[in-house]
Amino acid sequence: MTFSRPAPSPGPRPFAPAKLPPVDGYANATEVLREKLADALTPGFQVELDPDEAERAGAFVEDVLTEQDAAESGDDLADLASQGDDQA
Repeated sequence: MTFSRPAPSPGPRPFAPAKLPPVDGYANATEVLREKLADALTPGFQVELDPDEAERAGAFVEDVLTEQDAAESGDDLADLASQGDDQA
């Protein structure tokens, strides 16, 4: 009678981390700009952009509204939001 040994199992596979793309300054800057623009959608929240970010976002020189007029333009949104809470 002969006995044969089962083939040894290869064992767990070694961990191979996913290959990440090289760090790209432009991609990083794009992600930061995307987050800032998402924050800018929050009424009353003022996002600060550096000149390069502003240019990439399509900013232009505002000559119709003053900064105070622009800040006051969001005041009615807060009033509308509080009126909606009263009706709920």
